[in-house]
Amino acid sequence: MSGSLVLETDLIRRKQYLRLPKLLVLAVCPGAFLLSFLVLYFTKNHQDQLAVLMLRQPFMALAAASIFAVIPLLMYWANCSGTSLVQRVYLSENRLCYTGHSGSMDERVEFAFVLLRLKEYSVGRRSICIRGIFTRKTKDAYGTHQKNAFSKTLWIPRTFPVEQERILLDFLRKS
Repeated sequence: MSGSLVLETDLIRRKQYLRLPKLLVLAVCPGAFLLSFLVLYFTKNHQDQLAVLMLRQPFMALAAASIFAVIPLLMYWANCSGTSLVQRVYLSENRLCYTGHSGSMDERVEFAFVLLRLKEYSVGRRSICIRGIFTRKTKDAYGTHQKNAFSKTLWIPRTFPVEQERILLDFLRKS
């Protein structure tokens, strides 16, 4: 896309962005499980007391939740990691194009969302939410596919350098 400003991920901001999902997977889940295990271990010989039984119930639930939460949190971490790595935003005079890809080799699917009309946008701590009417173009091993005007919400990770993010937000403000 000639004449466009290309916004690409800044490695330092990406590292900061990935800190939360990494912390959830590597610290919160094992920490909650370990705490639950310790409480259950130290109260196992006193299960005949009602207070101890009542104390053990929430910790059993916490242990189970921490075990089952690992898979969705790993998926969240993988999604954050992949999206923040491959995203690009092309800005021209009056056009925003958000691109990226998923997969690799023969399974690679490239996508591009072109903003036709902005409905609204918001800036959160971790992402910029853009609601609007978009067209989508995908390219894979089987060819190129186009989907015409449809409503979509893009959640763009805030991993661009500060100056580039400011330019993106100025563009959205003007739209």
